Amino acid sequence: MTPLLPILGLSHGAHDGTATWQVLLQHPEIIVPGLVIMFGVMAPMEEILYRGVVHDALEPAIGSPGRVVIGGLLFGVMHLFLSGGIVSMLLTSIFGVLAASAYERSKNLTVPIMAHAGHWLVFTAI
Repeated sequence: MTPLLPILGLSHGAHDGTATWQVLLQHPEIIVPGLVIMFGVMAPMEEILYRGVVHDALEPAIGSPGRVVIGGLLFGVMHLFLSGGIVSMLLTSIFGVLAASAYERSKNLTVPIMAHAGHWLVFTAI
């Protein structure tokens, strides 16, 4: 979300895990489109990439526990570069392992997508 703000002529601070919510609160005119982008685009795209592509690509070579752990860690590492913090990476890796486990068990991308959106609703707002 924050990379799109300069295109719209809006400023923002560093991405620290709460920046998206702060930006939405500071600019009420973009709350609705921002939430649509977060929950309708970003969460599904991240889950399609990490669960649908990475997880499934590992299936022929690695067993279920390996896919879950590797996919979860890669998800966390990606967030290290986006969030810029080791703690964020570790917490996101844990979430990634949980989401990968949910996908592995259900074989349905809707499950980790909904978990991702729910995670943002609960933990990012805190």
